Amino acid sequence: MPTSVSPQARAVLAGGVVGHPPHPPRDDPDAWRTMIAATDETMAGMLGVTQLEPSGSTASIRMGA
Repeated sequence: MPTSVSPQARAVLAGGVVGHPPHPPRDDPDAWRTMIAATDETMAGMLGVTQLEPSGSTASIRMGA
């Protein structure tokens, strides 16, 4: 625990993330993808993001010889 923060802040940090479900098993990639998608949706809602995928286009260029 960092000593540079108040005892109250250390208590909050020690409690971990409130309301976060436990991580899925390491050998279950589908469960991880599901958790990541749910976390993305939650964060987007908190930040007021209406579109999770970037819009626009990309182009590849080669520089030099």
